[in-house]
Amino acid sequence: MILAESFESEQFSKCLHHMFDRDNDRNLKMFFDATIKIVTTNRNRDPWPLPFSR
Repeated sequence: MILAESFESEQFSKCLHHMFDRDNDRNLKMFFDATIKIVTTNRNRDPWPLPFSR
């Protein structure tokens, strides 16, 4: 799966949050048999890049 959209887009934000929804035990609701790789430029780096890392 590739998400390629503007980081400022509301739709991108909704999709990203949906992908990493967690249940009451903090487990991901979705099952992935994959490696998640995030590629960004220095300009877009954030100390909290994904919603689940906070």
